[in-house]
Amino acid sequence: MVIKSLELSNFRNYAFLDMNFDKGTNILYGDNAQGKTNILEAIYLCATTKSHRGTKDRDIVNFDEEEAHIRTWLEKDGDEIKIDMHLRKNKTKGIAIDGTKIKRASELLGLMNVVFFSPEDLSIIKNGPSERRRFVDMELCQLDPMYLHHLNNYNKIINQRNKLLKDMYMVGTIANIMSVVKLPRGVLSIGVQGISRAVLVDIRRFRPYEIARAQRVADRRAMSEVKLEAYMNV
Repeated sequence: MVIKSLELSNFRNYAFLDMNFDKGTNILYGDNAQGKTNILEAIYLCATTKSHRGTKDRDIVNFDEEEAHIRTWLEKDGDEIKIDMHLRKNKTKGIAIDGTKIKRASELLGLMNVVFFSPEDLSIIKNGPSERRRFVDMELCQLDPMYLHHLNNYNKIINQRNKLLKDMYMVGTIANIMSVVKLPRGVLSIGVQGISRAVLVDIRRFRPYEIARAQRVADRRAMSEVKLEAYMNV
């Protein structure tokens, strides 16, 4: 995959930018606060739909404007692909691939693969394990679209579980709330087992000692399924 060119309109400090890239190594250099990182941020946005800074779309659009555009042309497997991203201050972003609007971020992830390192990534070391899981999840979602599908299911199940436990605390017994709260048991099984398989499959791309760590993660998530299943059968 090769990024051929990038076009920015009203993005951060750029009123307009049209930049072509070489197929080899590209180095951006210049004085501080000139917008070098903003170019990398635009590429990361086109790959993941999110900013590495964690900022909202309204903070990315030029201060004096209401909307911004990022257009990226890339070459992958012999095909030329255009990604068009429309950012607005008061509405959700719009994304189109080769002129066709997409509805889900999963349709974009994996099309343009990037690994981004910045000073903000020090939080991976400084902060708790959730930050490290977020980083690894983002990379794996680019490698395998099914991982994103299983991850979304898993997160939905976790939210449902937390709501169930909160309701049990408020109501007192599970019998009083199971009549109105129905967890999708099939989704539960698919979500937990699926994400465990995804972790094990994709982690093999890393170093061997990390495979054992992935196995422990998968085992713990599988045990969560067993415990929740038993809890629901009480």
